[in-house]
Amino acid sequence: MISTAVSTTSADAQDVAGNLPVQIAPMPAPEWCKPGTRLVYKISTADPENNGKGAGSSYSVIDVMDIDTGQNKAFLAMKMLFIVSGGSLTSGPVSYSSVEAGGNDFWLNPTGLAKAVQDAKALNVETGSGQVQIGNTVYQTTMFVQKADKTRTSVSIDQASGAVVQILVSKMVRGQMQGISVSQLMDRRQRPFVTQASPPPDWALKTQRLNYSGTKTLSIPGGMAMSNPITVNFNLKGAVGNCVSYRVDFAETGVGAQAGSFELFASATHIGGPWLSPAFLAQFKQGQIIDQDQILSGTTRVSRLYQGNSNQGNDNPGNDSRRFIVFTDDLPGMSGSSTYDLVTGGLMHGKSQDAGMNTTTEFSFQGSN
Repeated sequence: MISTAVSTTSADAQDVAGNLPVQIAPMPAPEWCKPGTRLVYKISTADPENNGKGAGSSYSVIDVMDIDTGQNKAFLAMKMLFIVSGGSLTSGPVSYSSVEAGGNDFWLNPTGLAKAVQDAKALNVETGSGQVQIGNTVYQTTMFVQKADKTRTSVSIDQASGAVVQILVSKMVRGQMQGISVSQLMDRRQRPFVTQASPPPDWALKTQRLNYSGTKTLSIPGGMAMSNPITVNFNLKGAVGNCVSYRVDFAETGVGAQAGSFELFASATHIGGPWLSPAFLAQFKQGQIIDQDQILSGTTRVSRLYQGNSNQGNDNPGNDSRRFIVFTDDLPGMSGSSTYDLVTGGLMHGKSQDAGMNTTTEFSFQGSN
């Protein structure tokens, strides 16, 4: 789903893969890892202490926003999607992270795998090799097994690509080791609309604050709806590689109101952030399907190109010469849209709908300083 940058929660990388029990020396990212790379993990959990109650499934989606080759850092956008009845999805935590490009919770440059095994043995961490089959794909993997108290975590890394493909977590329950979670790599691919990293628009690092306001509406069974005003402010922190870091302040007023702050990375090609590169935007045509996610059953498309007011989507603009592009992202049970100014690249309007949460969030640009 296109991020509308109003999440007040965060997700740690450990949601997918526990940290490898070894120190990874600085290395370049694997050849396949570049801006636009997407990893999708399916996470299944169980509670053997409660006779299986509380079991559930979710997806963790990791998008590579940028690779800083000078600092050997990768900048990631991560989101959780919970699987609900009928295969629909509902939104979970969103977070942004800077990690070592050569080795982190999601991959390890395969040239460093042998040394990682040596280091693990020196730390009395069990290692081994074996096959892992996920769907129709069979991986030849190296495994790292870490034991702590009554738990056992096994991380399997594909020897060819270095991608973390499976994580098994077991726990001692009534004298037996029983699985409590399994995370499996369902997809690793390059999203076709991102071909290279791009710098931010010139104005992005000169603007201290971007201000948005709107509403969050809860639909209540029986036809009622309750709307709360919201404000979303992006406060500039600084450049990080080709990304820009912001502190996002989110405030909601009314019944059940929430408020908080979180860090967000923006990049010139990551749709859903506060701006995109105008050169990046210029490549798209109305109606164009720019990405299809087979695992998530999602489609991202250019739903509109128009001239006029960004809030109204007016096709009869009069004297308003501004032009806008609208990206729409559809997933089972969820949808989102982001409207950008084609000249400046700035985000002008955002909307997200979540059937599982019965919520609609919508906001518009109010100005900057």
